[in-house]
Amino acid sequence: MLIVTESGGTVTDQTGTPFLFNQPQTLVNGIVAATSQAYPVIRKLIAQVTIPSQMN
Repeated sequence: MLIVTESGGTVTDQTGTPFLFNQPQTLVNGIVAATSQAYPVIRKLIAQVTIPSQMN
């Protein structure tokens, strides 16, 4: 994640939520990492193929 963010990219879970590492629950809801230009496109693609109940 550090490499992506330091190079100007974005890293979130599949719902667009940033990661918080100091949490007791360590499971994450997928990882989306991309350049700042590609990130919005990838999020739209995820939204098209993901059932809303899977996003929570």
